[in-house]
Amino acid sequence: MVTPFGPRNILLTYLMLSVSLGILWANLSKNIESSHVNKLNKLVKGMIICCSLFYVSLYAINAFENNRRIKLIKQADESNQSVVEIRRLPFSFLGQQLDNIPMGNRQDEYKEYYDISKNIEIKIVNRTMPLPWKQTNN
Repeated sequence: MVTPFGPRNILLTYLMLSVSLGILWANLSKNIESSHVNKLNKLVKGMIICCSLFYVSLYAINAFENNRRIKLIKQADESNQSVVEIRRLPFSFLGQQLDNIPMGNRQDEYKEYYDISKNIEIKIVNRTMPLPWKQTNN
């Protein structure tokens, strides 16, 4: 089964584009020797590394918050609550239906993957602050 949480959007395409352009640039710059090209080479490599780290950090923040949500759901399940409220992910546009966990097949897959009881209802609420470390789930 494929994880319901994952990078399934256009930013992953840009990450792969950055990596492939970096590989092309590295092979192209070997053939040209000049002080200007060397400076440009360092600038391009730095930009590619910065863009790649930026994309990866967005996914890491979402993964951190998703793990927190799963922990909250499992705690509610252990305490026999029937409804649990969780916050939206800070960058939910980075994947397919990360926050819209509709009733039916998608929610069943989500619960099965994370080993959550089928009897618990997941209710998603809006965030009051954008980043996970600025606010707790309580």
